[in-house]
Amino acid sequence: TPTKVPRTEIFPTVPISEYGRTKLEAEKSLRAAHADWGFRLAILRPCAIVGKYMTHGITKDLVDKLHTDNPLLEVLGTKEKQACKQFVHIADVYDAIKFTIENRHKIPGRFTANIFPKDGPITVEEVAREVMYSIEIEKPIAFTQPTWKGDDLYMELRGYFQGRFSSKEAIFWAARGYNSWKYGESI
Repeated sequence: TPTKVPRTEIFPTVPISEYGRTKLEAEKSLRAAHADWGFRLAILRPCAIVGKYMTHGITKDLVDKLHTDNPLLEVLGTKEKQACKQFVHIADVYDAIKFTIENRHKIPGRFTANIFPKDGPITVEEVAREVMYSIEIEKPIAFTQPTWKGDDLYMELRGYFQGRFSSKEAIFWAARGYNSWKYGESI
């Protein structure tokens, strides 16, 4: 059963994938350098980032799948067991980085902050429906097992930087932008 506790900046980090382990190791190296040399350190931890120029991720994959001849939109998981997570638009990540840089002299020597949307997590099925709505292509959803190995089944961040967009809004605008960029289709 997934833990349904929002994770703040002080929540223990327990990576479940190689990707997560390498991010944690990078943070440890930066903290050690901060301790040794005393420079200011800001660690920003965004949830899943989406935007127009995506090179990977669920939103890009679903838009690409909707442009195939497959009559079904295949998504990872099952109806009963699917990932539920937050998505933040790249514009909100940019705002958090800009704020951090502009206020660097007001920030304590070491600062860690999550970047998350204005709402809670959404399911893979909700992501798929939002992508279809955004680019105006509908297909029946077919769940395939299993979920991606590196996914928490439930992930919710809380903390310092709350974005302007909800997860669904971030998915909507990312899918619409990527679709226009990759397929030249404006809606």
